[in-house]
Formats: sequence, C-alpha cells, structure tokens
Amino acid sequence: MKERIRHILKEESLKVQLLQMIKDDGVESTAQLVGGTNNLIDIIGRSHIIDIIIGKLGELKLTRTGGGVRLTCVGLPLLDQSSWGVVGLIVYDNYIKVCINDDFLNEFYVNNRKEVIEELISRFPVLYNDKVTVYKDSGKYHKVDEFKLNN
Repeated sequence: MKERIRHILKEESLKVQLLQMIKDDGVESTAQLVGGTNNLIDIIGRSHIIDIIIGKLGELKLTRTGGGVRLTCVGLPLLDQSSWGVVGLIVYDNYIKVCINDDFLNEFYVNNRKEVIEELISRFPVLYNDKVTVYKDSGKYHKVDEFKLNN
C-alpha cells in the first residue's frame, strides 16, 4: 500500500513539474521531453490542457449586446449568444485561435472543440444554450461545426 501511495505522489509531482515547464518553456518543448504531444496529454490529462488553453485566452470579458451576451478576448468576439436572429450560441473559431496563439494548443482546440467550449461555458454560464454553431469568423459565411451541449 505504501508503495502505491509513493507511486501516486510521484506521478502528481511529475504533473506539477510538467505544468510548470509548460508555463516556463512552452508546450512544444515540454512535449519533446516526454516523447511527444500524445505522451504529454496522457501524463498531465486533457482537463489540464483545456485549462492551459483557457488561460492563454487572457482576460475574457463578458458584455451585453442588443438582446444577448458576448464573450470577448482583446476586443475579439469569441462566443456570442443571440446574434442577429441566430438561435443558439455562436462561436468564432479563428478568433479563438488568434487568442490562443500556439500551434499545439490550437490543434488540440480544433480536435477537442466541444470540450473546450463546454469548459468556457461552465465558467460563464450565462452563455449556455443547447445549440452551438461554430463559424470560421464573424462573417458567419463558413460554418465549421455544429453540436448540442450536454446538460
């Protein structure tokens, strides 16, 4: 039993060290130390990567618009509820990528878009809506994705 506890504590210590290395040196160089990005994700966990992504978005600001609410990052709209008669929550994909500004994290975001958006909404519940439509940008001409959120 003691050996198992030591093993668990050692794993947690490794996670903490890797998270600090990500902050100091960036994701890509840290991933190289553990044999690649998949190994890094396996070691520190998807939820930590999502937290890092949301942290990279910087200071998020919630503003009221005509009949809805908008989440912005450095003036760019990221999530928009009730915009121009569109039913559901609108996500602006390229603006999120611009705010993340990291190739590895952007790729992770694209591959795990729904999970990242769900986490953002959990931090700003006023944005909740069953239907999510992801557009390339605020032009709303190029739909990237569409999904329903879990309650």
